[in-house]
Amino acid sequence: MYSIGMFATKPVRYGEELSFNYCSFTESEKEYDAASCLCGTMNCTGRFLSLASASDKKNLNIMKKYHTFIDRNYILYMAVELTQPGAEGITEEDIKILDDFSLKSCVLQGIPDWLKKWAALVCEYISFE
Repeated sequence: MYSIGMFATKPVRYGEELSFNYCSFTESEKEYDAASCLCGTMNCTGRFLSLASASDKKNLNIMKKYHTFIDRNYILYMAVELTQPGAEGITEEDIKILDDFSLKSCVLQGIPDWLKKWAALVCEYISFE
């Protein structure tokens, strides 16, 4: 079973509404304009997406820290290429890194090999970073 854990920095009362920063970025101004946040917290930026543009150096640098558009597309391309007939396919190293990231059969069962390979390559990239 796949689960997500959330941890609070202070006690949370029963029924208290929670909000958090998704730390998500977009390069599209149209998408950014449509990403209004209505949480109402005092330190809310007013958006659930940040705009990664040349005029917003802080967000652009954070986004570049993870990986670039080219890196993301290269990883996807390699996942598809490496799972073609005659290619290496899913390796023992892929299985180990997926296991290290707790991506086990409950998450991976029934998905195509290229998607498993993509997940392994992304996890490998995260480890590299």
